[in-house]
Amino acid sequence: NIVGLRHPLRELAVMARDNGVEFVLVDGAQSAGMIPLRLAEYGVDAYATSPHKWIQSPKGLGLFYLSRELVEELPPFWVTWGQAQWEGTSRVFEDYGTRDLPEVLSLGAALDFQAALGEARKEAEYRRMFTALREKVEGTSGLLWRSPRRWEMGAMLVAVGLGKRRADEVSSVLFEDHGIVVRPFPAERLNSLRVSPNLMNTHQELDRLVSLLEELER
Repeated sequence: NIVGLRHPLRELAVMARDNGVEFVLVDGAQSAGMIPLRLAEYGVDAYATSPHKWIQSPKGLGLFYLSRELVEELPPFWVTWGQAQWEGTSRVFEDYGTRDLPEVLSLGAALDFQAALGEARKEAEYRRMFTALREKVEGTSGLLWRSPRRWEMGAMLVAVGLGKRRADEVSSVLFEDHGIVVRPFPAERLNSLRVSPNLMNTHQELDRLVSLLEELER
């Protein structure tokens, strides 16, 4: 969420169970739609994500995965219509009968769009952007690369450290003067900007961002 460190879910799940943990639940808000996921292979019991991030659907929606074992063991906290026909599936955990249908349909369209782009194609472009941005930051005086250096351990969400100015001050200037949105983390030992470009961003825009940061750090 801050530096884009990729977590080895399968290994963590095994380690947790070896130490007596009964259920492994994952907050995957920054993963779905950005990096390939194989939830059934990871051995986790539940996975929740926010599709407005990398799947690019409207806000207000969520996606929730439950293992078949947990579906059978966990009783719903509340119930609505359709419990009998949904028995044995994760739909028994839905908490509403009336839904915002246009928003749900837009989620389906967003998922179709992501599928049309293709996992391999997206990951290849994210890897190119990640490498280009890292090399640009590491070659710029006053800026620090706070994220993993290898794509296999990282993601298209990176932290760029600042040496002089506070991250929140710089993020305000970037937004107000240049229309660029980043997330500041001004803590003393971190003082970084979280940058998370998506496929619609160009390499030229990344170059411009780094150039602006270099100017602001002078």
